[in-house]
Amino acid sequence: MPADQLGLLNDPTLQTNWTKTACGSDIFGYLRLPSEETPISSKHPLLVLLHGYPQTNFIWRHLLKLLPPHYPLFIPDLPGYGRSTPSQTTHDKLAIGLAILEALSTLLPSQPNPTPIILVGHDRGARIAHRLALHHALPPRRPHRPRHHPRARAMVLLRRLPRRRLKLLPLALPRQRPAHQITRRGRCGRCVLRRV
Repeated sequence: MPADQLGLLNDPTLQTNWTKTACGSDIFGYLRLPSEETPISSKHPLLVLLHGYPQTNFIWRHLLKLLPPHYPLFIPDLPGYGRSTPSQTTHDKLAIGLAILEALSTLLPSQPNPTPIILVGHDRGARIAHRLALHHALPPRRPHRPRHHPRARAMVLLRRLPRRRLKLLPLALPRQRPAHQITRRGRCGRCVLRRV
């Protein structure tokens, strides 16, 4: 399906990208680079929106209308979903999350410090964000291209997609209930956004 038919991306500030990753997946995504007035910083981190199962990045179309038009974004199709090709290695949450961060790091301009990002996930995307945040994961460094990679500063786990109001899932820490119990029931704790 052409990008202009998706409805999400009639925003002229979003760029389409295909990125080859080490896991063998070609990740398709939309990127809104930071503007000069809002560079990526701790005040304006890059939002990474991860969709759920069996969806694509199209689910974020309503949320895009609520975000400032200059806010930096990365909205990929997870490997094996939408226009991204499946991973040729494992399909576990950490490997998929690392592939997303690897794709993002190749698209961003080189910076002297790690790029601060906020992971926003729904359903499977929330589980991937949770796994990355627990392990403070960074994509593998490439010897021919030394650079700082994106670093998760916070994450938001969505129980339902925002329509009228935003309902957020609580974040599980390792000493609390396992993530599968929280996402199944949606009732545990009080946190909606936690710094990593």
